Amino acid sequence: MGMQKKQILKTKKAIARKRSQGTQTFQAPKGMHDIYEPDIALFDDLQDVVRDLARAYGYQHIEIPVLEDKDLFVRSVGLDTDMVEKEMYVLKTRGRDILALRPEGTAGVARAYIQNGFMYMPQPVKLWYWGPMFRYENPQAGRYRQHIQAGFEFLGADNPIADAETMQLAVRIGESFGLKNVCVYLNSIGCSACRVSYRKALKAY
Repeated sequence: MGMQKKQILKTKKAIARKRSQGTQTFQAPKGMHDIYEPDIALFDDLQDVVRDLARAYGYQHIEIPVLEDKDLFVRSVGLDTDMVEKEMYVLKTRGRDILALRPEGTAGVARAYIQNGFMYMPQPVKLWYWGPMFRYENPQAGRYRQHIQAGFEFLGADNPIADAETMQLAVRIGESFGLKNVCVYLNSIGCSACRVSYRKALKAY
């Protein structure tokens, strides 16, 4: 056993001893956890790969707030979705604003695109982000209430090439970590005019 693992085991035993003695200890909220060595090194490597590929494809880095107006997600994701109805962490500020911890990054990037006047810049605008997302769901293997998400947003272009490029980026990220023979399965719910009837049929089903 390496020195690092021995130290971790020793620390865990000390924590268990304090609990048995009735000493008050605090734990991370359910579904959230600390990331430290050796796991944090893997996250650092992954972020380096994402950053390098993003730059190679001409994406600019953007950081968006962890908190957004709740209605931003209602409008972008839909009021009747599980994400909005069941999975968002919602809070009310002293000024009575209703905010939500971001469950995903696309809505925040779209808001930043409009608010900061990116639409007046040469199009398309390509942005990438990396950071924690929050979903109030039942924790299980591989799914946590706080997780790291990387995203690539290709804005201001009505062209299938934009979708193809972001999919290629995802495949290349996987390949950089040793994934081989990656297959991408595509689905479509039709154009914006078709989606209303599709949604009705899906709900009826």
